[in-house]
Amino acid sequence: MRRQAYAEAPPRVEYELTPLGATLIEPIHVLTEWAREHGDAVLDAVSAQPVARHG
Repeated sequence: MRRQAYAEAPPRVEYELTPLGATLIEPIHVLTEWAREHGDAVLDAVSAQPVARHG
């Protein structure tokens, strides 16, 4: 991300995705699809774990 702040009243800030940041778009899409396909199984596995009690 590139952040550009302007000395204005009211303050203004603009953000822009850098070329390096843009390389994350595809992996994020892949991870999102994985989560959509397997999210319920992950939640089921987590809820099947016993609750840790401290003290």
